[in-house]
Amino acid sequence: IEMRVLTLDPDLKPTTENATVEVLDAKGLKIFREDVATDDYGMVTLELPISNEPNLGTWKINVTTEKSKNKLDVKVEEYVLPKYEITVDLPKDWYLVNEPIKGKIKAEYSFGKPVAGDLKIEALKYVGQWQKYSTIAKSINGSADFELPAVGYVAGTPAGGGNGNVQLNVSVVERSTGYTENTSSLLTVAQSPTTLKLIPEGPVFKPGLPFNFLFVTQTPDKKPVDAKINAVVTYSDSNFNTIKTDNKTVQTVKGEAILNINPPDNAIALNIDAREIAATSNPASASKTLQASYSPSGNFIHVQQTSDGTPNVGQKISFRVDSTGEARNFYY
Repeated sequence: IEMRVLTLDPDLKPTTENATVEVLDAKGLKIFREDVATDDYGMVTLELPISNEPNLGTWKINVTTEKSKNKLDVKVEEYVLPKYEITVDLPKDWYLVNEPIKGKIKAEYSFGKPVAGDLKIEALKYVGQWQKYSTIAKSINGSADFELPAVGYVAGTPAGGGNGNVQLNVSVVERSTGYTENTSSLLTVAQSPTTLKLIPEGPVFKPGLPFNFLFVTQTPDKKPVDAKINAVVTYSDSNFNTIKTDNKTVQTVKGEAILNINPPDNAIALNIDAREIAATSNPASASKTLQASYSPSGNFIHVQQTSDGTPNVGQKISFRVDSTGEARNFYY
C-alpha cells in the first residue's frame, strides 16, 4: 500500500509537521506504525508491504499530528482476473436524435475463444435525469449485432455544446456457469449533423464601430466541417424598436469564419440569429444577444490586430484603430 500524507494550514497552504501513521488490518490488529515529518511542500510518502496471507477486508489508516487527525478506509482483497471481456463496437461515436443506434457486442475469453451466453442491453437517455428508453435481450455466441430505436429527445448540456447523451449498459451472462460481466458505453446524441457556435469578440459591442463574430462549425464529435451560414443581425434602439436588420451569408473554411458587422450609432442592443443553409431537415442554428457598451463621454474606440497569425518575439504587429470621436494618442 502506497500512502501520501499532506499537511495544510487553514488557508490550504503547505506546512511542515510531524505525523504518526498507523494501519489496522480487517481484524483491528495494528500492523504498522511510523513517525514521519512532512517536507516544505507539506508531503511525505510511505510504503507498506502486504504479506502473502493478510486479513482480507477493510483496513484503516489513521494519521495524527499535533493539531489534527484523519483516517481512511482501504479495501484489501484478492485480485480476480476477469473471466472474459465485453466490448461495444459502434460505427461512429455520435447519432442523430431520429437515427437508430446500431452496433455489435463482442464477448471473448482472455485466450480468444467466444463466450456463449445471454446478452442484455439497457439504453438510458439523459432528459435532466437518466431515463431508460429501450432494452434488448438476446443470445450471444462471441458476438451479436443490435439495433436500438431512435432516441427522439434528449436534454442538451452546455458541456456537450448543446448535444445530449445516451448510455448503454451491457451485461453478458455465461450460459454454463451463470457468471456475469458488465460494461457501459456513453454516446453523443445530436439534433443536427453539424454544430454551430457563435463567439463574439467581446461581451459588449460599441455603437458606430466594427464588431466581429467567430463562427465555428463542427461535427458532434468536434471535427471541423465546412458549412454555409445565413446570419440575420437585428439592432434595437433605447425604446426597443428595430432600427436596422442586416442579412449576411458566411462560408466557414476548415470549420471557421469571421463575420464583421457595423452597429449603428444609436444601437443599444443587437441580436444575431445564425442558421446553416443545408438540405437536412435539422440544420444547425445558434443565436446571441449583446448589449452596447457604455461610455460617459459617448465616444468609443476599437483596436484590432491586422497582421496575420500569432506574432513571434521581435516581429512587428499591425493594428487598425477606429474611433467615434477625434483621438490623438492610443495606448495598447
